[in-house]
Amino acid sequence: MNAFKRNWWILSTQGLFLVLLGCLAVFNTEFVLTKLVQFLGLTFLAFGLILAAWGWRIWRLNKRWNLLFTIGILELLLGLLILAYPVSATNIFAYIIGGSAVLMGLSQLFMGLRQNGNRFFLFLNGVVSVALGALIIMNPFESAKALTYLVGLYSIFLGIIIIYYSIRFRMAAKKGSQEE
Repeated sequence: MNAFKRNWWILSTQGLFLVLLGCLAVFNTEFVLTKLVQFLGLTFLAFGLILAAWGWRIWRLNKRWNLLFTIGILELLLGLLILAYPVSATNIFAYIIGGSAVLMGLSQLFMGLRQNGNRFFLFLNGVVSVALGALIIMNPFESAKALTYLVGLYSIFLGIIIIYYSIRFRMAAKKGSQEE
């Protein structure tokens, strides 16, 4: 958690990229699902590299295993797979994105039950993530454009959430440095 407090700007940058990607998907009529998948692959690749390098550095400094390194490697591999197999990635895209949204939403709901301070925000995030994830998986509109809009909306929402938490990490880091 201290790594997030010190390097809050990495999360903030990732959140900003997701918001921009979502805005492209929602507001640019020329933006199609295949482009969204390719941009998402590039985003996973770039931030996977950043997280893996960051996790490796922390792991080397602390001489212990670090979750950041694992998440970074998984994002990096996912980005490489998406870019290497764009047609297959587009076909299974909705299931991966929708499934991860549902899982993230369920984890947020569970964390909301266990936490005292941020309960409302965690529940709101959880409900929206589960709902958008289910819509992305089911794609009731059976349209690639509708799927692009749904994923774009979720990208905007997720980006805002990540930026919110990066700001909270920054505030916690400032508070911790003032106490010392």
